[in-house]
Amino acid sequence: MLGLQHNALTAVDPELFSDLAGLSYLHLEGNRLTSLPDGLFDDLGATLHELYLSDNQLTEISASLLRGLSNLQKLELNGNALRFI
Repeated sequence: MLGLQHNALTAVDPELFSDLAGLSYLHLEGNRLTSLPDGLFDDLGATLHELYLSDNQLTEISASLLRGLSNLQKLELNGNALRFI
């Protein structure tokens, strides 16, 4: 589990999770994220089970960002003004 919630993050480096291939729970809720870079979760596809992105400032998420998350069981996006592209 990696908890980065409530840290006033405004951006996430696209390589941030590249060395965390075994990560199963990721908490990014309660930040100030306005977008997520393509490929951000590419190295987490086989292991990530829960992803929390609630209460940020996200307005869109590309389908390709989530496409490889084959074992994702829970995704929380509430508290954003999202449109899916």
